[in-house]
Amino acid sequence: MFLLIAGLLLWSLVHLFTSVAPQQRQRLRAGLGAQVYRAFYSALILLSLVLIVFGWRNSPPVSLYAPPGWGYLLTPVMMLLALVLLVAANAPGHIRQMLRHPMLTGVVVWALAHLLVNGESRSLFLFGTLAVWAILEMLLINRRDGPRPPVAATWSADIVAVAGGIVLFAALGWLHPVFTGRAALPF
Repeated sequence: MFLLIAGLLLWSLVHLFTSVAPQQRQRLRAGLGAQVYRAFYSALILLSLVLIVFGWRNSPPVSLYAPPGWGYLLTPVMMLLALVLLVAANAPGHIRQMLRHPMLTGVVVWALAHLLVNGESRSLFLFGTLAVWAILEMLLINRRDGPRPPVAATWSADIVAVAGGIVLFAALGWLHPVFTGRAALPF
């Protein structure tokens, strides 16, 4: 569980740093140079992901609650929605126009979907922490950036977001056993 907690802590701190301390981030970026800063930031995020994956896989699954039977039916729908939202964050469509933070909202939906079907301690740590992180990140970004200017939207961008979400859904369904040792769908 130590690696999982360390990875989640590193992920959260590195991401929250840019929201909580924008001036320090600018100074660090200016001191290191944009490319070195980006490489350092990316390396820390990659390290956090490696720690999270290995930490989750190597933590004993201590059962805390029994997931509801209907959770297995709702989770694939929630996952598809979460992945469409992730893609929509980079597509200037109506989805992004409606939601200020489609990617972070997608992370919350992703985390809640997984909590519906995973009732063990390691999953509660992973998905609970990432849901709290995403909500906190949205609040901090809103406070830092103030009101959002209007965003131009196109329907074609929404189509791209939905298509991209479907492709990601299929790819992650196929790769899920590689990362977690479990099939994404129980049927």
